[in-house]
Amino acid sequence: MTLIRATCPDCSDVQLTTEEVQLRVCTDTSDRRYVYECPNCFTPRSAAIDAAGAELLVQAGVELIWWKLPDELGETKAGPALNHDDLLAFHDFLDDDESISAALDTIR
Repeated sequence: MTLIRATCPDCSDVQLTTEEVQLRVCTDTSDRRYVYECPNCFTPRSAAIDAAGAELLVQAGVELIWWKLPDELGETKAGPALNHDDLLAFHDFLDDDESISAALDTIR
């Protein structure tokens, strides 16, 4: 069984099996990170890894997951950005059952 050493910021060095680690690679940016749950504090952790280290993890049998950035990141944004007042108004709206009911009536 292959053991992988990682460093948890809270627990220091920990040892993991290949089943406890995933390698995630972004197809858009080539960002490579290994992710795991610390076996001592049970906190999800991730850390960047270079290409050579990623290759070693794959050779050891770590699961490789390819992912891509959401399409929404490339969309053109229209209108002003949300600000603090907008969020407060939305919060008040969600807290008012009559306002929500009226809004739902307009889309039915």
